[in-house]
Amino acid sequence: MTRRWTQDEATAAQRRMAGQSRVVEIAAPTPSPEATALFVAQRKSEREKLQAALWRDLEFLRLAPYFEREVRFHPERKWRFDFFARPFALAIEVQGGTFTNGHHVRGKGYEDNRRKANAAAEMGIVVLEYTGQMIASGEAAAQIERLVKARQR
Repeated sequence: MTRRWTQDEATAAQRRMAGQSRVVEIAAPTPSPEATALFVAQRKSEREKLQAALWRDLEFLRLAPYFEREVRFHPERKWRFDFFARPFALAIEVQGGTFTNGHHVRGKGYEDNRRKANAAAEMGIVVLEYTGQMIASGEAAAQIERLVKARQR
């Protein structure tokens, strides 16, 4: 059971803590270039495995002919989509490292991805984003199939 503080106790505690920094800085060791390269390669291969799994799903559903892989879409930026179906203005992005603090879910990476998605929206492109779990469960393939069939009409 937690004890509830009275207003006087809370005020006294705040006064005692005033001016005290509660942030502790710990210098993290800098990884070696070899360790960094290995880490990047592992992350990249994980993402490539997810993309390959989704591509197999698209082939099974006979949707692969509509999609191109690693397509540059913006006239000025070097942004690319993992998969892009030009006839339907439909893009697919595979987000790796979602639960491991990967680039796509951290501050700058997340912000950059929002810029990319917003630029695509300005161009009339629908961007679908999927995690590894969404691909593994079949949720991604099912949604893509529904959208392509709806846009074929």
